[in-house]
Amino acid sequence: MRLKRYTWCGCLLLLTISTTLVMSTQSSLAIPGGLCRNTASFRCPESKALPKMLLQKMNKPNHKATNPPLRVMTLNVNYGAVNPALTIKRILDSKADVIALQEITPYWERLLKRAFKKTHPHMLFATKTGSDLGFLSRYPITFGKQLQPPKEGWFPSLLASIKTPLGKVHMLNLHLRPPLSRKRDVLSTASAYLFKTPKIRQKELTSYIQSTQKLIPTKQRKRLMVLGDFNEDEGGMAYKWLKRTQHMKSALAQYDRSTPTWHWPVKKGPFHITLRARYDHIMFSKALKCHYAKVLPDAASDHFPVIAYFSNTTP
Repeated sequence: MRLKRYTWCGCLLLLTISTTLVMSTQSSLAIPGGLCRNTASFRCPESKALPKMLLQKMNKPNHKATNPPLRVMTLNVNYGAVNPALTIKRILDSKADVIALQEITPYWERLLKRAFKKTHPHMLFATKTGSDLGFLSRYPITFGKQLQPPKEGWFPSLLASIKTPLGKVHMLNLHLRPPLSRKRDVLSTASAYLFKTPKIRQKELTSYIQSTQKLIPTKQRKRLMVLGDFNEDEGGMAYKWLKRTQHMKSALAQYDRSTPTWHWPVKKGPFHITLRARYDHIMFSKALKCHYAKVLPDAASDHFPVIAYFSNTTP
């Protein structure tokens, strides 16, 4: 009797995890922009404005660079455009110079172009082919190219070269394969989460880095950032591959080692839990030095904004 009870409990737990992951599919997959206004499944309460103490700290990072720091942000805005005014306010309040965005639909693109045409006049979007990525920049974008994923990948990446006060910085904007299966049964979902998609994400990232190296001159690869929604934490295969083979560092690993960058509320009858993970990262190569990094307050998305301040390693 005791064995049957434990078996039943285990099955129930697996079913709950599977259902939760399937629910999060709507947050991870791009859909046509025309559906965005009505199909958002994620809702969050209005968040308070950024605390003054946090803004003061952000505006006075710990650095001794001759030039002002380059402030870089990554944010998955959520394709459903839930409370876009709050998301836009969060970006503006952060004073970020360059913002890498994921889950950008044509509807999101129109909103952002209107909102940031004065503060970030240099923009790059790739929303017509389902790549759901974009850049907002105070500085000129001199090159941009969409990189197609390998067979198992779901989303392309977007490479941009930006002429900044630090020199030309290359940024690879990612939205790697979610830990999900196109099939929605329990076994397929569990297999995708535990075994299949970690290898796919590493394969995606390997392909993107190889393509990037072909497009960027060797001397300029020292000033490269890889950032966005990795859909895995610091223990993921793609993340560790990037550190091991490309010798890249993580901004959050230096300054904010525990704050989740993704959350998803789950309600099942009387039970109410919130899933949390660190899916969003800003990685950088050796010619760049990070002086500050932080997960910022809620932006009306299932992801939180991540910001980091950079200078060159040498004056």
